[in-house]
Amino acid sequence: MSKIEDPSTIPSDRGRYSTVAIAFHWATAAAIGLQVFMGWRMEEADGLGRASLLSLHKSVGITILLLTAGRLIWRKMNPPPQALPAHSEAERKMARWAHGGFYALLLGLPLTGWALSSMTQSGGLRLFSVLPWPNFPLLRMLPGKTQDSLSEVMDSTHTALVWIMLALLALHVLGALKHHFISRDFTLSRMIRGVTPGQFASARLAAVPLAAIGLWGAVTLPKLPEAKPRPAPASLASADLYLDVVQPMLNRRCTSCHSDGDARGAFSLASYESLSRGGRDGPVLVPGDPAKSDLYQRITLAHTEERAMPQGQRPALKPAEAEALAAWIAIGAPGHGAIGSLRLSDKQKQTVGELLGVGETTAAKGAALTGAQEVLPVVAKADPEAIRTLEGTGFVVRPVSNVSNLLDVNFTENRELTATDYANLAKIGTQVRTLSIFQGGVNDAELKLIASFHNLVRLRLAGNPITDSGASQLQGMKSLRELTLAESELGDAGLQQLASAPALQRLYVWKTRATKAGADLAKAQHPGVKIVVGLARADVPAPGPMMQPVN
Repeated sequence: MSKIEDPSTIPSDRGRYSTVAIAFHWATAAAIGLQVFMGWRMEEADGLGRASLLSLHKSVGITILLLTAGRLIWRKMNPPPQALPAHSEAERKMARWAHGGFYALLLGLPLTGWALSSMTQSGGLRLFSVLPWPNFPLLRMLPGKTQDSLSEVMDSTHTALVWIMLALLALHVLGALKHHFISRDFTLSRMIRGVTPGQFASARLAAVPLAAIGLWGAVTLPKLPEAKPRPAPASLASADLYLDVVQPMLNRRCTSCHSDGDARGAFSLASYESLSRGGRDGPVLVPGDPAKSDLYQRITLAHTEERAMPQGQRPALKPAEAEALAAWIAIGAPGHGAIGSLRLSDKQKQTVGELLGVGETTAAKGAALTGAQEVLPVVAKADPEAIRTLEGTGFVVRPVSNVSNLLDVNFTENRELTATDYANLAKIGTQVRTLSIFQGGVNDAELKLIASFHNLVRLRLAGNPITDSGASQLQGMKSLRELTLAESELGDAGLQQLASAPALQRLYVWKTRATKAGADLAKAQHPGVKIVVGLARADVPAPGPMMQPVN
């Protein structure tokens, strides 16, 4: 076993680090530990929680930059102690390379983060929400496209440096433990005074993991602030035009590129304040004038136009969504306001109502469907990760009430659902009270999953290729009271099956293969069910030959 060197025999020129150097080391270590824990926590955070962590992450990063600068100045003025005689030449080279790598990373990580923040955040940075901090020099003078391209490089570089830092930290810790427990020299005791080499039980040595656990607890245990989901509006008049229509629409379509974490063009839609502030090129809204508002101009450009938004392969906003946004800007782009109190035309109200899935008589419809005095079943809360995933892929998920945990789910994308979509829907199936999927490619096979949602009261599946075979899957649903299968392949046989569903009150099957005669028969057999057929396909005559013009 190696002989433990007596600390009193260590020459002063290779003795312990100074108190200031030790303070710099452990303050930097604590800040790095905090960054690691925050980075891990941010992966599962969103909304206000993510914004809070991101702001703190930037502030701690600048703090690390300042600590590193101070540490280098102190090191220049007060050279560190020499290596111990017990260290081999290979260990000395590794130590020099490790220290050089650490200093490069301690400068590179904050600098790339600072540069990234300067190019993607308008309004500048405030350290710990108090002290103003300038933007990275000269970067904001570059052309906008150059900044966007450079920000992507900085983002990738910053992420790569994080992984290199974690690997180097692991080697650094393992090396310190090797010197303390295997080589049993005074390497560790030069940075933690009062620690005897080879000793496991030491109050000062135990302080290191305890401090790490404390940092972990400080970041992970407190509940992150979250924006409480807004309940579904009881009627169109009570809906808030910005909070219930505009903000969710922009979140679905635009925040993948314009959020606090990724604000291309220095433009974030994370809050009404950041939306009002605009981006690198100035405000994007001219309240009262949609035509002069850059935001509205870009979403209404042809997809081939260079300035059109969203870019790439992301789906463009639907005409109804663009109309709702124009109506909001036209009345002054307010941060809140019930639709019933705003000056909107009947057509604008109709458009907004279609987006929300509500109308002027929503309250009356809800009372007829659920019973005015009905006590909603209380179910367990839905998987929040599944809800976040669904909301990020085109679903609007709103709570029915603050007690029941039931949910209204509305699919808004112009695409077919995938296996992943159905898997995430299955995770919240018990909580789904109403479900609306228009032209989502739902076929007979997928109806088996939807039929398992035993608290489902209203189901809207217009524009999906559902046949009589699929209708049999829904026949046994005990809570279903309203069903829409318009523009499907449903025929009279399926209509008869669905009309016999135990709780069904309304059935909408216009533009299907079902006939008026079939609907009349189903009504006679099930008088409690209102069946709306409209004009069936058989009622529309086939087009005849075109009449030739007479010269």
